[in-house]
Amino acid sequence: IMSKIDYIIPKIEVKVDIMVDDETCPNVREYVLFLDQFSMYRKGKQTVCEFLNKKKEKEFIPLKKCQSGEVFILKLDDVVFVREQQKISHPKLHQVAFTLKNNIQLNAGYFNPLPDSQSRVLDYLNQDSPFIMLYHEERRIFVNKNKVIKVKEQ
Repeated sequence: IMSKIDYIIPKIEVKVDIMVDDETCPNVREYVLFLDQFSMYRKGKQTVCEFLNKKKEKEFIPLKKCQSGEVFILKLDDVVFVREQQKISHPKLHQVAFTLKNNIQLNAGYFNPLPDSQSRVLDYLNQDSPFIMLYHEERRIFVNKNKVIKVKEQ
């Protein structure tokens, strides 16, 4: 007989700020994501971007509320954005203004390493992944493309 402990997969807890689209009043709150110890794509741990864009866990993700410690499952499509807490600097950003659902305004920058012929904001938004990586207040932010209504280059 296998016990419940046999199914535990070690995870790395990463604190992030998440806005959930709960219709009434979306707020940014601090949560913990549970990332894999190893990335499928490179050496080191799984990144937040890899976690959010992983195909097999597209629908639901486990989260932990930082304030209460409560663990629950959230539908990934209800996430407006996830912002890392670690500050980083990134030069040469293209600035864009996003209008998201519920009239949420977000000014952010993006860095597109593609050639000029494919580096328009439209090309960046039309990538396959459901979450796009941007930079907001010197931190990486991952915006759910299903929540984007309008984008304007600055």
